[in-house]
Amino acid sequence: MSAEPFDEHTVTAFVADATAALSLHNAQPWTFRYFRGTGVPRLYADLERTLPRTDSEKRALHPDRGTALFNLGVADAAAGPAPEARLLPDPADAEFLAEAHLHGTASADKALAPLRSTIHRRHSSRHPFHDEGIPAVVQERLYYAIPSTASRRSAPLRARRRGVVA
Repeated sequence: MSAEPFDEHTVTAFVADATAALSLHNAQPWTFRYFRGTGVPRLYADLERTLPRTDSEKRALHPDRGTALFNLGVADAAAGPAPEARLLPDPADAEFLAEAHLHGTASADKALAPLRSTIHRRHSSRHPFHDEGIPAVVQERLYYAIPSTASRRSAPLRARRRGVVA
């Protein structure tokens, strides 16, 4: 049984959160389209916004778009039931990357909801990185958190720990 669809104002706010996602040089090579009849926002590639000199093989496109879709899920999780995303739903349309049924029936991911307040704090920095190590306690927490978070999203991920792949 699915919940009542969100109104257009709410979906617009979710998409605003989604489009705050990071991307290479902030090119944001994606676009969202909302279909009122179904209440489902769709994510499409925007190939005119790619960076042919910086990313000639377009490797950065999928992680960038994945970040936008993740932000959409964070916004939705803060509002209620977990969305049901379908990735690459039409093999005949390579630019149609995903659709998100925001009024899903799964339980909301309680770990995602608090992240919504951080979405618009993202910013670019052109400053060089400091040449300092990551504290061991932070490395340890990341080592255990990242694979479990990825597996909850059906995204297999292996973490390296002191040069060993786990």
